[in-house]
Amino acid sequence: MLNDLRFAVRLLWKSPGFTAVAIVALALGIGANTAIFSLVNSVLFRPLPFRDSGRLAIFWETDPAQGFNRQGPSGPNYLDFRDQSQSFEDMALLEQGTGTVTGFGEPQQIPALRVSRNFLPVLGFTPILGRNFAPSEGWNQRVAIIGYGAWERYYGKDPNVVGKKMLLDDIPYTVIGVLPRSFWFPDPGEVLAPWGDADLAARNRYDHNFGVFGHLKPGVSVKQANAELNAIERRIGEKAVGLKDWATTVVLLRDVVSENVRSGFLLLSAAVALVLLIACANLANLMLARAAGRTRETAIRMALGAGRWRLGRQFLTESAVLGATGGVLGLLLALWGVDLLDRIVPQTMALSGGAGIVARPAIHADALALLFTLAISLVTGLIFGLAPAFAASKAKVNDALKEGGRGSSASGNRLRNAFAVSEVALALVLLIGSGLLMKSFWRMQHVSPGFTADHVLAMEMELPTDAKYRTRPEQAEFFRRVLENVRPLALVRSAGVTNQLPLDTSDEPRTEFTIEGRAPLPSGQGYLADYRDASPDYFRTMGIPLLKGRVFTDGDKLDRPKVVIINETLAHRYWPDGGNPIGHHLRLGPQFIPEIVGIVGDVKNSALNQQTAPAVYTSYLQIPEMKMSLVVRSAGDPTGMIRAVKAQVWAVDKDQPMYKIRTMEQVLGESQSSSKFTLALLAIFAAVAMGLAAVGIYGVISYAVTERTREIGIRIALGAARHDVLRLVVGQGTELALAGVAAGLAGAFALTRVMRSLLFGVSATDPLIFGGAALFLAAMALLASYIPARRAMGVDPTVSLRYD
Repeated sequence: MLNDLRFAVRLLWKSPGFTAVAIVALALGIGANTAIFSLVNSVLFRPLPFRDSGRLAIFWETDPAQGFNRQGPSGPNYLDFRDQSQSFEDMALLEQGTGTVTGFGEPQQIPALRVSRNFLPVLGFTPILGRNFAPSEGWNQRVAIIGYGAWERYYGKDPNVVGKKMLLDDIPYTVIGVLPRSFWFPDPGEVLAPWGDADLAARNRYDHNFGVFGHLKPGVSVKQANAELNAIERRIGEKAVGLKDWATTVVLLRDVVSENVRSGFLLLSAAVALVLLIACANLANLMLARAAGRTRETAIRMALGAGRWRLGRQFLTESAVLGATGGVLGLLLALWGVDLLDRIVPQTMALSGGAGIVARPAIHADALALLFTLAISLVTGLIFGLAPAFAASKAKVNDALKEGGRGSSASGNRLRNAFAVSEVALALVLLIGSGLLMKSFWRMQHVSPGFTADHVLAMEMELPTDAKYRTRPEQAEFFRRVLENVRPLALVRSAGVTNQLPLDTSDEPRTEFTIEGRAPLPSGQGYLADYRDASPDYFRTMGIPLLKGRVFTDGDKLDRPKVVIINETLAHRYWPDGGNPIGHHLRLGPQFIPEIVGIVGDVKNSALNQQTAPAVYTSYLQIPEMKMSLVVRSAGDPTGMIRAVKAQVWAVDKDQPMYKIRTMEQVLGESQSSSKFTLALLAIFAAVAMGLAAVGIYGVISYAVTERTREIGIRIALGAARHDVLRLVVGQGTELALAGVAAGLAGAFALTRVMRSLLFGVSATDPLIFGGAALFLAAMALLASYIPARRAMGVDPTVSLRYD
């Protein structure tokens, strides 16, 4: 075996061109596969960094009849679930929010979690400094565990930080612990504060604002846990009439984190695997050509006693050397690619059912990725080495030793043709897949979001309500003064506020409503609409058209008649026969029955590829909110106003931070980032596959021309015209291309159906994409055939008849 290895290295060293091409092709294919494997493994398959993460499940409350999906339980409901459930061995709770940190320079808004006291033990984390929450600690104790980043940023990693104060929302919290650097949770938080059981029991049972998760007991299935929690939910509904139709949904936490990216990531895995297969087919063709050139050498060795297995082993050793070398370089490329993917893959992922967004796990290569690289290197070496090994074992000694013996067998030619056909077929599948995604993305780009994104700056503000801004009028007054300060700024055309930006799925506020004067709905039921709180100039700032009636005015205050604006979809759905909604009243709560004063155009609040939902807008002066987004339309570059706008906010409150500062064009782009990422990678893979397929056709036809030089020379000597030679050679390429296109169309027709969930406004069997991709790839194949055909046309009969 060692002799085979030495001989293989010596032979490859003598053919530096072939060796370099083979190694680079393998390195690119193996590196891309390892990088995508690391991505998929990190997000979809690797266990989450929690204790017994495979049994960790999250559950929501749902009421499909009213359109409520994935609503978090209330504090009292959580306590009932925790105390009565026999399916969970533990259960923890969290509330996601933000906190205003002051005293460390410019005020900052950081993500914060208020959690049950057992939050960290359930996850399996312990503070690296200090301690966990004590059983007696809750809302009123004002203690906090800070994240590693906050410890580093605010306290310079002071080892004596425990016991120090952090001013959070203008309230001093005592730092009792520091989280490890490795701490990660889908809902990010740099500060943890505790909920006590008494605090939770005092909350409104009808609220839906907590996340609840826990470990299933060993042997308990999701289905069994779901059945038990639904039984508890029914008991809750017996004492809380408004919850009698609610149910629960239990999902493993791992599935929740990856549910919306699973299809796209698996598609990328399949695509990059096809690229590697095409590269292997190309290399197999190159190896077959080398084997054909070594037919006489093979025959001599067989005549001297070498067995067929011995010869086949030599060719497999050569391919193994190439595979191993390509694997090493591929691993280096993969490490760079994994780092790149970690930076360009969106950091957050939207959950289904409007349940918000979560942070994705970090992407990195681990021991499993190294094993994958080793395995794929060996397998690829075996794949492209089998064909020449098989061809060598079938060599005929007598024919090969004859003077003028041919360098290639019929079986070798058939193998080369089969590889070329397979390359075209696989490339066509990739080309069609990327074409469908490209057309889908193009369709999405032409969907109107319902607002004008250019020249608009947006920033979020969340008011601290523990120490100040405790009342709704105080909150409304703060945002009124901010707007009053910002409007006179140079280049500012208009400014407004809203509780939620369009296409920002970090939260998707909705509300139930009924229409006054209509037949009453069953008790506890209502229609569902997206809910937005807005200022008068919000619609003008965002470019949302007023279709009928009026927008809000500064006179629509808390003590004035309540008003509401609806979108076009709500108007058409509930007044379908051209009736006029203006003047009608909606009931949005027991005591809130506003009059419809205007109808505005539809806005895509959730996603461009989703149908527009009914929406209602209330005046921010009548329903004040503690968390609002400021939007400012500029006459120039909106980012140039950031400093000036900040100064005007701080003129109202010097300790108020602003965060998520971005343009609406960035918001629009971020809403499509996942689609862009998948499309970009798939397009790159398709382009590489197409190039490899063209090279494969070229290689087969070029070798055929070389092999048939004597035949072509005889044809020309007997009177064949140059165009006859062209037709002969291109005809062979056409046959291969058409066979590959036929196989590729059949494969694409079967495989692209799994892409339906990724497409928007495009059929998975779109005839334009299928036909266009087939024609384009066939044209590329013909062009690849034409180049060696031109060489064949220049064959000199006098030279070719002396060809050995």
